Amino acid sequence: MGQTVRALSYGPKIDACLRGAVTQTIRRGRRHRVGDRILFHGWFGRPYRSPWSWRMDVELVDVIPMDIIDGHPVIEGVAYSWDDARVHHIARLDGIDPPTGPALRDVLASMHSPLDGEYQILTWAWPPVELSMPSDPRYIYIGQYP
Repeated sequence: MGQTVRALSYGPKIDACLRGAVTQTIRRGRRHRVGDRILFHGWFGRPYRSPWSWRMDVELVDVIPMDIIDGHPVIEGVAYSWDDARVHHIARLDGIDPPTGPALRDVLASMHSPLDGEYQILTWAWPPVELSMPSDPRYIYIGQYP
């Protein structure tokens, strides 16, 4: 069982993750397994140019393979359209705003170029192993600087 450190940088989902309303993220690659721990964190200011703010140590309880091939999602070996009900459901569980497949595609495309590749849908247990919050709530959200 491994441990990695990852930033959560999609602003609309951060508060929901810290409350336990969202316990899923989609990550590029195939490096995670059930039982692995991830230390998610936010930033005090500009991402990658400031110290960490909050930290959340979680244990993965589900890891689902997902590929994007020729711009289309393939989940557990089954090809879907971005408008399919299962893809909308994954977008909702992932805290995508609005919770639709096309919005999920747009978020992934904004973070990964090219979009095609291997991904994993990661789900963690709630409550987290550990949750550390900043004393000043202005620092929780990406893009809001004092």
